[in-house]
Amino acid sequence: MPHCVIEYSAQAADCYPVADLIEAAQLAMIGSGLFGGDDVKTRSVRYDDFVTGNGAEAFAHLTIRILSGRTQQQRIALSECVVGRLSEQFPELEEITVEIREMERESYRKVQRPR
Repeated sequence: MPHCVIEYSAQAADCYPVADLIEAAQLAMIGSGLFGGDDVKTRSVRYDDFVTGNGAEAFAHLTIRILSGRTQQQRIALSECVVGRLSEQFPELEEITVEIREMERESYRKVQRPR
């Protein structure tokens, strides 16, 4: 835990390798101090067709799902850590947004099979 989904525009991929976005998000979440490195999972979804209200074309939106129980200050610190790192590392992205969503701890289930 957590699960991070990076939604990004095709124009963002023209500026930067998507693998770099994924790695930066991973490192930022680990750097927040809230999660161990083995717990963070990040994946991405590319959008070729979209409209943004402000006309931004190169964007990334990160949805980070975490188990419930973190304080509001921890959630704010996580979003600031992630958006700060990405905005610093990827200055050509016109828009970077981060959304923290809580998953109900009691109903979350995971199956992990040995390799």
